[in-house]
Amino acid sequence: MAKEKITYRCSDCGWTSPKWVGQCRECGAWGTVDQAGQAS
Repeated sequence: MAKEKITYRCSDCGWTSPKWVGQCRECGAWGTVDQAGQAS
């Protein structure tokens, strides 16, 4: 069974990342990156 990948998304600009980060790399906002769900 393949491991499901979790993605993280900035609630301000919509930028996505394969791992959690404290600051959005696109808009620079802090604390806005949350788990978005499972990527297929």
